[in-house]
Amino acid sequence: MKLAASTLGCPEWSLEQVIQNLSSFGYQGVEIRGIAGESDITKLPEFSPPKIEETRSRLEKAGLEVACLSMSSRFSSPEPQKRQDNIDSALSHIPVAKALGSSLIRIFGGNIPEGVDRMECAAWVRNSLKILSEAAAKEGITFVLETHDSFILAEDVLEVVEPVASPGLGVLWDVLHPFRLGEPIEQTAQSLGPYVRHIHIKDAKLHKENKHTLTLLGEGDVPLQEAMNLLKDMGYDGWLSFEWEKRWHPELPAPETAFPQAIKFMRRLIAP
Repeated sequence: MKLAASTLGCPEWSLEQVIQNLSSFGYQGVEIRGIAGESDITKLPEFSPPKIEETRSRLEKAGLEVACLSMSSRFSSPEPQKRQDNIDSALSHIPVAKALGSSLIRIFGGNIPEGVDRMECAAWVRNSLKILSEAAAKEGITFVLETHDSFILAEDVLEVVEPVASPGLGVLWDVLHPFRLGEPIEQTAQSLGPYVRHIHIKDAKLHKENKHTLTLLGEGDVPLQEAMNLLKDMGYDGWLSFEWEKRWHPELPAPETAFPQAIKFMRRLIAP
């Protein structure tokens, strides 16, 4: 497995700081989820057509690959135009991913709105994923649906992913979310294993009513070693991406603390 970190954990860092720091900490890759406070990287000059090749070159010289582009596109809205807008946004990132040398783009299913039938909403999501996967497969890109929102548990993820059956669609297994909802790690791995193309690793203390408090790796309740052992058994050799939610939780320790601690911990997890 290759080790990456998401820029969600360093929301104030410039691109240069991301490159210098992740390289010095020993990471092999970066998952791009915004840079310097801007969530949509297509708005940044470093990721525009005139400069994106230079950006890729800077990353490569530092020994970093782009593990994944992380978007927030969701497809559960009852409004067809909103779903189409999210589809269009996701599609617009395909050339960006290609230019950066990444084959993965993260998306969400979305939350099922109150009063909306689950099966109907799942059909909206499934149809959106089919459109995306067909376009992605032609370009050698895979959209990865994260275990998130209303599509966390394995059976809910499979409901929208399995029927699509395309090389342009896979699953991003965030090891925290299914577990915090009570799904055993082994069950998630066995059910989603054939579709898993990317991993988010994080840890948390679990509380009642599905509440949780994020922690540094190894300080929470998530059975991370068991998850890694299952991934090894599956033959997974993709990215293991540390997702430190500093952007959403500013009270968390700084990335200068969390990122070095995480890579040391991950190296132990994946050691033979």
